[in-house]
Amino acid sequence: MKTFKPDFCKIQTIMFLFFVLISVATSYSQNIATSNLTWQASEATDLQTQKVMTYEATFKTNGTQVVEWIQKDGERTSTYTVTGTEGTWPDISATGMFTYLLTRNGKASRMAFERSEGGLFVTLDFTQPGGPAIKQRFRIQSVQAK
Repeated sequence: MKTFKPDFCKIQTIMFLFFVLISVATSYSQNIATSNLTWQASEATDLQTQKVMTYEATFKTNGTQVVEWIQKDGERTSTYTVTGTEGTWPDISATGMFTYLLTRNGKASRMAFERSEGGLFVTLDFTQPGGPAIKQRFRIQSVQAK
């Protein structure tokens, strides 16, 4: 009768391939807090009036340092400094939300990036204390690592 003797060389090879596969699979997930990402918007909604319009713009996130909002085919770029964040979103291909607390020209704002069953969105909140609510939501058609 033959006794089973595991071939440790084969087991080590299989384990090595398994860990390589896991490493490659997780490297494709993008963490919004640590990745440089480009988000392409295809429409905008004024959240006060619920008016939806075709609108093309680009948002660029640079980890937790700056956020750029690029409009009019690059003719108009607004750069925001990140002063804080809310939430975690380690894999932007999965459902999640991450909010940037921002300043530009001495004014605070919030920019929330979110994936839900309804799609991928960026919501801007420029509301200032004592001022009117200024909120816009953008539908994102694609997101890519820079």
